[in-house]
Formats: sequence, C-alpha cells, structure tokens
Amino acid sequence: EGILGPMPKPHSLQPKPKRPEGLPAYFAHLYTVPLLTKQQEQHCFRKLNYLKYLEACCIAKQGPDPCPDCREELQAVRDGIQRTRNRIVESNLRLVVSLAKRYADSASNDLDDLIGTGNTSLLRSVDLFDFRRGLRFSTYAFQAINRSILTQLSRSQRRRKTFVNCGDDYAELIEHDAASSDLYELHAAEARESAMKLVDQLGERDREIVMSRFGINRDRNGVSFSTIAKEIGLSTTRTVQLFNRSMERMRVEAAKAG
Repeated sequence: EGILGPMPKPHSLQPKPKRPEGLPAYFAHLYTVPLLTKQQEQHCFRKLNYLKYLEACCIAKQGPDPCPDCREELQAVRDGIQRTRNRIVESNLRLVVSLAKRYADSASNDLDDLIGTGNTSLLRSVDLFDFRRGLRFSTYAFQAINRSILTQLSRSQRRRKTFVNCGDDYAELIEHDAASSDLYELHAAEARESAMKLVDQLGERDREIVMSRFGINRDRNGVSFSTIAKEIGLSTTRTVQLFNRSMERMRVEAAKAG
C-alpha cells in the first residue's frame, strides 16, 4: 500500500519557476510541471520497479492462454507503469531543453533534433536508473543526455561528409568512416548499388526518413528531424527512434553482405 499509494507531498512549497519570455508552447508547458523532490523521486522509482515486478508475475501466471480477467490485470499494471514513467520524464524535460539549447546552432543544428535525441536518452535513463544508490536522477540523466547529444552532433558532422546528394538517384557512400558511429559498418557499401540495396530494404516510411535526413533527392545538407516529423505526422522523438532503428538494420545488413 505504501509503494502503490499516492506520492508524498513536499515538506515545503516549491517556488514556481520563472518562465522565459517568448517560448514556444512546448517549452512553455515544461515550466508548469513541478520538479520532484528527492523523496517523491524515490517513491516514483520504487513504484515503477514494483509495477515492473508485478508485470513479470502476471505474464508468468497467465501462460499461453490468459483469461479475460488476467489480461485486464496485466493491462492495469502496464498502465500504471506508463503513468509513473511519464511523471518522472515530465519533471525532467527541462533538463533536456537546457542541454539542447547549450549546443544548438541555428546555422547548422536544429534545436528540435537535439531535443528529440535528448528525450530518447531520458526515456532510456529512467529504465536504467537505480535509485538505491542514493543519487538524484537528474545527476544520472545529465550525463546520459549530454553524451547522447554530443554523439548526435558528431554523427551529423560525419554524415554530411559521408553522404552526398545524387540528384534523382540514391546516395553514394564516398569515404570510409573509421570512427565508432552508426555508419561504421556501412563501409562495406562503398558502391552506389550497395547503398541503394540497403535503403531499398527499408519500409516506405523508414526509407523516407533516412532519405530525407541524408538529403537524398532533396536539400544537400539533409532535413531536420522536426521537419521530417511534421511531414510524416509523427513526433520528433519518434522520428529519431525510427531513424536509429533503420540505421541499425542497415548496419546489420551491411555486416552480412561483408
């Protein structure tokens, strides 16, 4: 009852954060979500871990042919996991925006792209964080988000050097990328025909995301994730996730071909 009960109230009233002027609606909303105290944060993570345990128990108990009541029980547990995870994430979104704004360059790097990358890292950090170590989640998440944004910036620079616009044709891999990146194993696809085969193996939506991001048949420098997201009707975070999934698939296929 204590673990699944309501979140403890703060010992004192938290001052309302000052919202900067002229913020877009998404950023302005972040300043309406109160930060979690250390006690509230520990309560949320303890609850999240316990709900994950209940989920595993439900799956083990149901077997291959669960009854309707068991399916409803499992869904209720999963809904609780989602609500608890969202509460942790929402209270830390300002951290993502703050780090993204630090590195964003209006001339070359889209702020929304970096925020999408940071949000993906934040979601992953929630599932990996161990609150029993006594650290605040923001301390752990800061390192993970900062590292993911720097990695994204480094990858973006390499992609601009690696892929070139081929008019109405597909991109051609023109130089070897010896660094550790999501293009590292694509060095086997040095010929245009190999690159075409890798892209063609993707689904229609994933292919559109990859081609737009690399500037194939479009702007030589590629299109920002936020622009691609608007075109296909998805969030920027989801678009980044699909792009990373496609790159992983292409990397696997390139390894097989090699």
